[in-house]
Amino acid sequence: MKKSKKIILFSLLLVFTILVITVYKVGSMFYFIPKEVNELNENMHLFELPFTFGEEVSEEELDKVLNLDWSKTLFYSDITYYNESVGNFVIRGFPDLSSSGKFAQYDTGEQNLTIFGIQVGSDINVAEDKLISMGYIKEYSDDYIFVKGKVMIYFSINENQIINQMSVFIQSSDWFHIGYYK
Repeated sequence: MKKSKKIILFSLLLVFTILVITVYKVGSMFYFIPKEVNELNENMHLFELPFTFGEEVSEEELDKVLNLDWSKTLFYSDITYYNESVGNFVIRGFPDLSSSGKFAQYDTGEQNLTIFGIQVGSDINVAEDKLISMGYIKEYSDDYIFVKGKVMIYFSINENQIINQMSVFIQSSDWFHIGYYK
């Protein structure tokens, strides 16, 4: 009799543990912002836009913030906004279903974005050392691509090893890739 009680208690504990882990894994993609995205937002200064990566942005908010100098392009679930003097940014998600998306990408060739003290015009070797010290891993390619969790930072350089273009992306953390960046 004692053995069967132990087996039942162990089975219940195992089922409860699996249930808690499953609820955490499924719920975390909707409620928790990954620490690398928080770290990026805390160490980023974006001069032209009042958004942070992973932040939900509705089209109404965008209309209030942006002026007529921005062109808008729709591509599947992405909305890309471009301004010649600023660069472009991408809102990802399914705006046709939720009327909002997440701020997920920013590209610029101007000095309007600073990440960890790095901006267009910085030396690539200094930038590389800084990102590696922050835990980013350099992808093996001819380009300068650094990844940490869901964050990817890309640099294009000139012949003097000076950054002339930079891009920052965050990848969706949901299993169905429908635009959740938490």
